[in-house]
Amino acid sequence: MSLRKISPYFWQTQKQIEMSIEAKLVYIYILTSPHSSGPGCYYLPPLYIANDTNLDIKQVESGINELNKSDIIYYCYATNWVFCPEYLENNPIRNIKMGIGFKDKIEAIPSDFSGYQEFYKEMQKNKDKLPHNLLEILDHKYSKNRNIYGEKQNEKEEPKTQERYKNRFQEQIRAFAKNTKDKANLKELDDNEEDIEEDEKIPSVPVKKIIELYHSICPGLSKVRASGKQLNKLINTRWKEAKERQNLEWWEDFFQNYVRPSDFLMGRATDFQANLTWLCRPQNFEKVVNGNYVNTKNNSKEKFKHNSTRFRRNETAVNEALQELDFSREAIDLSENEFAPTQYAIN
Repeated sequence: MSLRKISPYFWQTQKQIEMSIEAKLVYIYILTSPHSSGPGCYYLPPLYIANDTNLDIKQVESGINELNKSDIIYYCYATNWVFCPEYLENNPIRNIKMGIGFKDKIEAIPSDFSGYQEFYKEMQKNKDKLPHNLLEILDHKYSKNRNIYGEKQNEKEEPKTQERYKNRFQEQIRAFAKNTKDKANLKELDDNEEDIEEDEKIPSVPVKKIIELYHSICPGLSKVRASGKQLNKLINTRWKEAKERQNLEWWEDFFQNYVRPSDFLMGRATDFQANLTWLCRPQNFEKVVNGNYVNTKNNSKEKFKHNSTRFRRNETAVNEALQELDFSREAIDLSENEFAPTQYAIN
């Protein structure tokens, strides 16, 4: 890994003095990142910064936004690419041989990178140290970028870019949080997802009423004494999975026509008996809804077969136990001497 240079005058500049702690750390990281490349323009997802600096995701996002607004860096939320002009100032292109080494890195920069025009201007300052074919690549990408953003990037495009970034950013955070078992970030994501669901106007889940329907329609099944987190989560998930399930009529039909008539689910066919937690588990729920447990003629035969087999098994066990008992005189050995009355001498 090549060395990176940072000017010591950085700490005396006005822009540094006005930066927040998060922005300073993000900026130093961008200048010294192990992911950085020669021209100072490279792919850098926020999660890379969070992982290496131990900042949380919100702090990283805040630092990036602050640096972006001050034009200290040019970060593209849609592509996760960044360009830092000071990187080139501290690590200049010294000769054409060094410029040739940038070919693959410049070709990798996406044409829709929102900071490409600023990067192009910096490259033009060093065009005497770049090979002719690389200048052609730069010009070609620049013309494509102008078609996307115009001659001067329109500030009105930023909200759209932010929205694109936000959706992608949430996916990256979840993947990162799962990999690192970051419960705080996962909880924050779950809270955010709940807010999104409310915005989409999904009806609130009437867990208590669904439990009441279960009790009233399937009184033979075990009752829910207290609905814990697991059961609440299962019911919530089944409710939100499909729009058709987001009303009590659907759940009434579910218990009335799919659960209650089933000999297997109600415990009339075997020793097994379902409960509400079992019914709401993903695989079981799918089978019940698809009619896998609806009674058929074979169900009745199986029920009779099960009962008769159980009776025969019990009868056989009793007969075997009786045969093992030996009631013969020899086995009991009732000798007269043993049971002869005891004679006591009377003086």
